[in-house]
This record gives sequence, C-alpha cells and structure tokens, in this order.
Amino acid sequence: MLIRLLKVIQWLVVAFFLFFLLMLAFDIPKLSIRGAPVVLFGLTVALCIAGAILHSPKFFFRLPLKAKFGAYAGILLTMIVLGTYLGRMREAYERTPAGMAEVERERSAAIREAAEAAAMAEAAANAVMNGNGEVEPSRTSAEDESCAELVSAVIDMSKGGRGPEIIEVNEVRAHQSTKSDATCTGEAITDRGKGTVEFGTEKTPQGNELLTSSFPYGLN
Repeated sequence: MLIRLLKVIQWLVVAFFLFFLLMLAFDIPKLSIRGAPVVLFGLTVALCIAGAILHSPKFFFRLPLKAKFGAYAGILLTMIVLGTYLGRMREAYERTPAGMAEVERERSAAIREAAEAAAMAEAAANAVMNGNGEVEPSRTSAEDESCAELVSAVIDMSKGGRGPEIIEVNEVRAHQSTKSDATCTGEAITDRGKGTVEFGTEKTPQGNELLTSSFPYGLN
C-alpha cells in the first residue's frame, strides 16, 4: 500500500514537470522576438525533461538515497530557472507592438476596476450618516434622472404660493431623509435665498400622485 502511494506521488511530480513543458511549448513562437531569452528557454526545457525522467517511478526508486534528495532539490532549481525565464520573456514581449497593446489593455482594465471599486466605496459612504443627520443610501443614475424630471414641476409649484419661489435647483440626486418622506434633494436658489430643497411624490388615499417639497433646513 505504501509503495503504491509513493508511486502515485512520483507520477504527480512527473505531471508537474510535464505541465511546465506544455506551458513552455506555447512560448516557442515568441522565441523569434528580439531579446528573447533563448538560452534560458533551452535550459528550462532540459531541466523539465530531466526532472520528468528522474521522478518517473521506474527510475526514481532505483536511485541512491542522496540522489533521491537531489532529484527533489532539482524541483526547486527548475522553478527558479523557470521563473527567471518567464520574467525575461515577459520583458521582451512587452517591447513588441502586440505586447505593448496587451499591457495597455491590462492597464485600462486595472483603471476600470479601480474606478468601479471607488464607485462602490462612494456608494457605501453614502449610506453612512452625514453631517446634517441624514442617511443617504446608495443611488443609481436612474433614480437621479427620475428626480431631475421632477425639478420643473417643483419650480412651477413654487410660483404664486406662500413659500419661497424657486428659481433653479442644482445638484439634484436621489435621497432619503430622516426628516421627511422626500425621495429627492437638490440645492435650490430662491427669491428669498439659497437652501436644500427636498421633494418627491407620494400617494394620496385616492391613489393619486402628490408632489411635495420643503426646505427642512431653512434658507440662507
């Protein structure tokens, strides 16, 4: 049973070297690149072939004990040489037009991922209580657009009323305040000053949409 297990382990080691050889085979077309580490490629291939042969069960178990330890030390040596080769080949490839294009794509993808991560962090920050004692959940652009569509109606509603007449509303965004049921907010300029206006629609008992607006923090 133990011998069978040791044989399985050795075949796994052989598969390990064969995987390296398969990976190197894909680099053969790149050897014509100027500055490609051809010598390192040949050395890595030789080490992988030698490692596969030495660790094959029929050969490995015939080796002296010291040679067995040496065969396993060869795995570490092969990995060091392989890592050095891959680094040099990568440098040579990145100097080619195709390599530079690939680097640019990777850089763009990294920037895009960073932007997405920043957007997620901002959305999470919007869920934290701000200085006005309000809780701002993460917003979507669709919700912001819905709020923007209500601005003209809010401005029209303010005209001729008892409250301040709104001239324009900027920085409109979806919002949920703890002080009202409004779902939108914006920075309003009125005939009596500036302030944060909260507005939105709500259902009446009859099922109609009612537009509401207020200045919960007053005007400056």
